[in-house]
Formats: sequence, C-alpha cells, structure tokens
Amino acid sequence: MAEVIQYSHEDSQSTTIIISKSDAIIHNVPKEIMQEIFIHCLTNDRSANRRIAPLLLCQVCSAWRRLALSSPKLWDTLSLGRSTYLEDWEVEAAMRTLANAKTLWFKASRERPFSYSLILHPKATAHSPGSHILPLHSQIRTLDLELKDDFQLVDYADMQRGNMPLLESLRISISMGLFVTPLALGPVKKYPSFKAAARLRKLALSIPTLRFKSAITSFPWSQLTHLAIGKTLTLNCWHTIVRECLQLREFIGEFSLLPDNFIFPPEYNNRPMILTHLRNLTLLFSHYGPLQPILEGLEFPALTALHIGCGDPSPHSSIILGVAEPLENIRTLSQLSELTLRLVDLTTDQLIDILLITTNLISLEIDCLIELDILLQALYVSEGTDTQSAFLPLLQRFSLTIHDRSVASFTSTQLFKTVQSRCKPQSTTSGIGSRPVYPISCLRHISVSVFDLHDDVLTEVQAVLEPLKAQGLNVHVSNTSSMEWAVLNSFQLFSRWVMWEHE
Repeated sequence: MAEVIQYSHEDSQSTTIIISKSDAIIHNVPKEIMQEIFIHCLTNDRSANRRIAPLLLCQVCSAWRRLALSSPKLWDTLSLGRSTYLEDWEVEAAMRTLANAKTLWFKASRERPFSYSLILHPKATAHSPGSHILPLHSQIRTLDLELKDDFQLVDYADMQRGNMPLLESLRISISMGLFVTPLALGPVKKYPSFKAAARLRKLALSIPTLRFKSAITSFPWSQLTHLAIGKTLTLNCWHTIVRECLQLREFIGEFSLLPDNFIFPPEYNNRPMILTHLRNLTLLFSHYGPLQPILEGLEFPALTALHIGCGDPSPHSSIILGVAEPLENIRTLSQLSELTLRLVDLTTDQLIDILLITTNLISLEIDCLIELDILLQALYVSEGTDTQSAFLPLLQRFSLTIHDRSVASFTSTQLFKTVQSRCKPQSTTSGIGSRPVYPISCLRHISVSVFDLHDDVLTEVQAVLEPLKAQGLNVHVSNTSSMEWAVLNSFQLFSRWVMWEHE
C-alpha cells in the first residue's frame, strides 16, 4: 500500500490491480455465503425501490443479479404504497411499475411463503393499465389490501383461481364507504372466496356496510382465532358471524347501529352461544347505541380483557347506552385483567359497583362523564391495606380522561393523594394469629388526558405527578382534541392488525 501512495504515476495501475483482486475474491465466495450476505442487506422497507435491496443488488453486475434472482428469501415480502400527489399520467406509470414489481417478486420468491401489502392509489381505477390486483400469488401467507373501492375484487373475482393454501393473515380495507355505485352493490357480484384458505386465522375487514352482508359468505369464520371488523357491523351481521366463530380468541369491531336496529334479532332468541376461547373483546361504536343487544345470548367463560368505547366525541348524542346491567350480567367479570370504558352511560356509583366485582384488574382505562374525585377517593389505599380489603388490589396501569363536563368534579390534589398511595410499598406484617396480609400491587403507569381548553388543569396535573416519577412511576400527561379522539377507533383497528402480524 505504501508503494502505491509513493509512486503517483503508478497509482492508477495499482488501484486497478487491487480492484481486480477484490473482484476475484468476491467471486470465490461460496454461493450460500453470498446469499446470506444478501439477506443481511434487506431493510424494513420492502418496497420496489432500486436504491435498496433486493433491486439494488441486481444492479451491481450480472453475476449478482443472477444470484439475487435465485435467492427466494430476498423476494418473500413486497410492500407497495402510494405517492399522495400524482398526475394522471404518473399514476399510469406507477401502476405499470406496480405490475412489473408484482410479477418479478412473485416469480423470484418461487414456492416460498409470501407476504404482500398493497395500498392502491385512489386514481387507479379497475381499468387503469397494470392496476389489476388479481390474480394473487398462490403462496401468499400474509395479505394486506387497502383500496379506494371494491370494483376490482368483485369485477375480477373469477381471475383468482388458486386457493392460497398458505394464507394465515388477511386485511381488506375499502375507503370509499357508502359512495359505491349501485352496480358494485348488486347481489350477483361477490368478493373472491377465501373459504378454501385452510390456514387463515387472522382476518381484518373494513368494507362498506351495504357490501358487507354479501361478503359474509366469502370467509371461513369457523376457523378464525383473531377478527377485526370496522365501520360495518350491524346487529344482524354480528350475531350471524359470531355464532360461526367457534375458535375466536380476540375480537375488535366497530358497530354502526341506527335507532331502528337497536333490537336483538328475534331469530337468535333461542340460540345462545358460548365463545369458549374468547379472551379479548373490544366493542367500538361509531355513534351512540345500546350495549345490551350486542351481548345478549353470548357467554365468555375465558374473557380476560374487555374494551368498550364510542368513537364520536360529540358531547351529547354519542354515548353507549344501558351499560351497567349487561356488564354485571357477564359471569366472568371478576376474572378480567384489563377493562376500558370510553363514553359509556354509567353513573359514578354504577361504575364503582362494577369495579368492586373486577378484583383482578391490572389495567384500567376510564373515559366517562362521572364525578372523578369520587372515583379517585375509592381508589385511594390506606396504610396497611391488603389484597383482601383493597379496591382493585392488583392495579398497575391506570388511564383517566378529563372531559369538559367532568372537569368541575376533579381536583389535582385528590389525584396526587390517590396515585401516591398506590406507589409506595405496603406493609406485609400482621399480628400473631391473625390472617396473613398480602401487599397490593404498586401502580407502575399513570396516563391522564385533558380535553382542550383546560390548559390550567393540564399544568396542575403535570406538576403534581412530576415528583412521583422519582418513585419509579411511569407518567404520561397530554391534552387531547376532538379530532384526535374521533379517529381513535380506526387507529385501534389498524394497530391491532399490525400487532397480530408480528405475533
């Protein structure tokens, strides 16, 4: 190396020799090792981008291109998003790129299980060049489709001839909502059938309400373990589906109930259903509605997590009605470890009565129009209190939302006293001959959200909780707007799907 630097007139020749030797060394590396090196070049971005692997590797030389194309593991995941602002001609070019990428990835992945995610641009209609979604790779294991409308799925359903025997997770999101032409809502056309996907266990659907009823026959409900349905559910659809979901472990759904649809479907009066395996149940409401007809006729012997919330933050009309009785009728309420109540129709006394039953709660989220100080007083733990006499003795995570209409019943002083009482270790000693005293769990996380226009309350809460961080308490205090609150349901549905994908 020193000689190369010393003789500048030989620098070019010397460099050429070094590169030539380097090339020779690379070409002598065993194929299996090179393929492993290629795999380590992959990033979290699995799009058709020429600046990252695997396409970047194909541009180095013909040998690397051949090696990359013969390595199925490089091509087993494809995620195609969209650019927000595109001219019409750019959309057509993007769709051709999409089609080429899909063909290349499907071919190069060979028989390897495949993960495919597609967000189709809104301007890409069913007749745009290269925009056809179907047919899909028969080896797909995870499929995520986000579309403006469902024209492609219903108009070209007959193009999908394969059964996708490896499919385990499926998400279909249609954003167009009710703005669907009568043609697409016709009774003749249906979604492609996924009933032959014997391994399908996780399903997330967000499709137009008027289309959902005809799509019910396309999915193998009886084998699902995880199910999320957004913006769609009516009482009739819910009770039809849930009675087929014999293996269901987790459900999250957003109900859209109109006043004339508040009555339990009479055809299910004599058909009670025991959901033996259901552990996690999340019920979201687009607008106000009753809880009773949703839970009627259903039993959940394995339930450990229950989340109920209304998604529209309008101050008067949006609230879940008649919650106390159906909750108290859940026989396994005492075994819950997680409970979320958002804008439900409960008085402070009714809420406390329910919490007195849920003695095993570890996580509690309350977002209700109640007298907050009374709830906080009930949660206060006196010195020496044990698990046999404490209110929610196992509580470790507590979230509280302060609304415009509940701020008058809240004081930061009571919040501090209650939280502090649950942060310090409790005594475990007892007198001779008395019953053993077990310490209650220490609170580990406190989250407080304050609605806009109450900056003074927000500042007070931040100030009183700040000293408790030194005791190891995880504190999160924030303000929340109506807009943020309104999109909560959609975010929960999507984040739940992402979590399922990585289980």
